[in-house]
Amino acid sequence: MKKIFLLLCLMSVIVLVNAQTNGGNSIIGTVITAESKAPLEYATITIFNKGDKKPLTGTTTDNTGSFTLADIPPGTFTIVIENIGYGSYKNDIVLNKKDAIIDLKNISLTIHKTMLETVTVNSKTKLVENKIDKMIFNAEKDVSSQGGVATDILKKVPQVSVDADGNVQLSGSSGIRFLINGKPSGATSASLSDVFTNPGAKYDAQGLGGIINIILKKNNTKGYNGNVSLTAGTRNENASFNFNLRNNDFGINAFFSGNKRLPSNRSIDNTRETTDSGIISTLQQNNNSRFDRQGYQSGIGFDWTYKKFNSFTGNIAYNYFGFTSTGSTSQALQPNKGGGIPDILSIINA
Repeated sequence: MKKIFLLLCLMSVIVLVNAQTNGGNSIIGTVITAESKAPLEYATITIFNKGDKKPLTGTTTDNTGSFTLADIPPGTFTIVIENIGYGSYKNDIVLNKKDAIIDLKNISLTIHKTMLETVTVNSKTKLVENKIDKMIFNAEKDVSSQGGVATDILKKVPQVSVDADGNVQLSGSSGIRFLINGKPSGATSASLSDVFTNPGAKYDAQGLGGIINIILKKNNTKGYNGNVSLTAGTRNENASFNFNLRNNDFGINAFFSGNKRLPSNRSIDNTRETTDSGIISTLQQNNNSRFDRQGYQSGIGFDWTYKKFNSFTGNIAYNYFGFTSTGSTSQALQPNKGGGIPDILSIINA
């Protein structure tokens, strides 16, 4: 009986020592915001053996910001507290047999502020946009519309039809008014492209079947270009010059072209004898001429688009074409060759 009692006592001592070895330490605390002192719910608490990257245990805060880590064995640990949008808290804790509960009290987390760089939002324009009073067809979004003529694009627009002769109908009506950038235009179906819309209420009084509005792309071109061309030959010489300058909505252009034919000389000698009733008459002619031809054309012009819907253009041109011809003709007439009648001499200048 004594042996059984001693065995039970020994087992109790072993269990007690083992419980003391495993420890029953706990870590408690409350996580709050540093700014408003409000509790932080669902903050993450993780504990590591000091120097180890593998977590030992962890938990999260409740709706009051409180947490409890129980059954922590003695040792040195690193506790990390984190929450999305806040800076983290990190500290080392030493637990021993005498420390049953460690209260970290209120732990404040500061809102983590990050300055974002410039954000650019890009969105793709739809091929067809349906709005309250109009339908917009974005031709530049249709890859198959990059070639061909405007009527090929019209055939793809909903509610628009084009017959074999190029006549356009909108919703079954041919009474269509054409606009360019919102301004009335004399455009025909052969020159339509880009954007086509149904008429809004403001056009109803005109008794039209529809409005086709051509929206031209904004010109952002900047720079200048030009070319010079010269040709020379034994008879003709040509020269041309072109210059273009553009800065967004304003452009200027100038040109010159000329042609000159090198002077040409011509000489003709002619002798003619005539016999009449035995009388021989002789006519001798000599002609020298010079021909010169030249011409040129030049001009300067500008175009200016003011506030998108107003366009101004102007140009000045000057043309000149002309030629000069000079020559002389001399002739000698012998009415009766050998008959003693004097010769008749004449000179003609032109």
